[in-house]
Amino acid sequence: MDTPGPQDFPPGVRIVQEDARTYPSIPKHGPAVYMLPRAHNILNVYNITAVKSAPYKTIQVHIEHLRRLLETRPSKVANGMGGDENYEQLPDYPPRNAAHNFQLKLVYIDAEWGSGLFYITQFVQDAVIPSNDDLVYEFQGITKDSKSYVAADFRITHRLLQTLRAKDNSSDAANQATERAAAELSKASDDSYTPSLKKIRAWVSTLKID
Repeated sequence: MDTPGPQDFPPGVRIVQEDARTYPSIPKHGPAVYMLPRAHNILNVYNITAVKSAPYKTIQVHIEHLRRLLETRPSKVANGMGGDENYEQLPDYPPRNAAHNFQLKLVYIDAEWGSGLFYITQFVQDAVIPSNDDLVYEFQGITKDSKSYVAADFRITHRLLQTLRAKDNSSDAANQATERAAAELSKASDDSYTPSLKKIRAWVSTLKID
């Protein structure tokens, strides 16, 4: 297929969990909003035993980046649009044709099967107002035996975004609204999100990966 993304995905398993909640923009704008990079509930487990011999080149960068972060475990990362030269993009595999509008509430976990990190983001292709349509709790992890890369997106929502508005339709107004939302979402408790961020982390910690 002729797509803008890489085609060298290693073999893996994908589990999709449907979210029965309505996306807020669909009743307003209709089905055309499918073009947006929507938040979903998707768990991918990739077999990375042959990433260098096959080779599967694209994922190698993400593996190295994630391993470095899991070793050093920085407590903070820069927030902001991907165009900021001081902005470090957190691991995000599989790649997608969108940038991170922000990176919030970075948390590391250590489970029986391995280790990884969680963070909140929103996938964007331009300056937009954060919304409950595409707020994501992102997970990237590696098993203890280094045989599997675990990548998951979880759709989350927060009541703060139900009332968030921009003063106009300009990019500057959207960026200002993003800054306000990022500051408030960072301070919000894990249990104020739906589903609770704690429950999502607990579920990932119970995975059994062969």
